[in-house]
Parts: sequence; C-alpha cells; structure tokens
Amino acid sequence: MTRWYWKQIGGTLIEEFCAVERVIGERGGRWIDGIIIKGGAFKIARQSEVDVAGKDIIVIQAKDSRLGMYVMGQTFFSATLMETFKPRSIESIALVAHDDSVLGPIFRSHDRMRVVVCPEEVMIRARMRFFVRKEGISEGPFSETELLRRVEDGQVEHSTPCRRSDEEEWSTVAELLLAREQKEGSQPK
Repeated sequence: MTRWYWKQIGGTLIEEFCAVERVIGERGGRWIDGIIIKGGAFKIARQSEVDVAGKDIIVIQAKDSRLGMYVMGQTFFSATLMETFKPRSIESIALVAHDDSVLGPIFRSHDRMRVVVCPEEVMIRARMRFFVRKEGISEGPFSETELLRRVEDGQVEHSTPCRRSDEEEWSTVAELLLAREQKEGSQPK
C-alpha cells in the first residue's frame, strides 16, 4: 500500500521510519509505515541515508481495512512526532482500504490530515502473503513489502523458491515479485 502511494506521487520513500527509539523501562519504539520526502530523488532510502530537516514530507500510516480510530490516532500522532525532526512541512496520510462516512470528515477537518483510499487491486496485493523456502525449510508468511525488503537487505535471493500462500506451486522470488515490479515500472505516474 505504502509503495503504491509513493509510486503515485514520487519523492524519496523511507519505510518503517523510527520516530521514537525504544528505551527499556521508559518508552516504546514508534515506527511510521512510510515517510516521503517531496521532490526528493525517486528511490527507497534508509533512514540513516537521508535527513528530513528543512524538507516537505508526507507521513504515511497504512491499514488494510476501513478508516478507524486506530489508524487515525497513528496518523495524527505520527505527524506530531515528526515535528522533532524539523521538516519544513508535514502532511499526514491515513492510507486505507475504505473511507468512513462519519470518521473521515472529522479526521480531514484537522490541519495536515488526509485520507487516501487504495484501489481494490492494490488491496488484494496488500493482503497477499508469500512463503520462501531456504535450505528446504519454509519461512513466512511475508507480505509483499516484507519480502521485497528481505530481497533488498540480501536475506533472500532472486532465485529463492517462493510461493503465494493461496497456491501450492513454487516459483522464484524473481518470477513472482520482481518481474511484476518491473512490468509496472518504477517511476511515478
């Protein structure tokens, strides 16, 4: 979901942005599903590779269900947490499968808060899960984003056997995911 939205608008995407570091006995860690630096290079970057200070950013919290109190709270407070990083501006997006006719207008009435509804075909992919087989042992299930991140981090090879959770036949990561990514293109629409 987060990557779909990023491909629509461009910029630099940082996934799983750590807004608050965990300190045992003091506070829990707080991760944001995605931060987009508007006008940045069209790429996925690690948090350690970029600085959001002085930049226009979009905060994304994604939920594969209807807009509800949980994702609204995440989205609202994530924007507040990001203020400590001193960006020039913050827009905060609740990325959901369906809007809510009561909560949506209330949420959007707050400055900087927006609701974006993903198309159904994106939601089908977001709900899809994958298994990989390494050394004869199945691992997973993983979301598409988790699987892509494992490839990017070198934990899974393109040739690693992979299958969708709703299918029995094994293929490879490259055949299932990477070919689809290339087919859709990597530039914003």
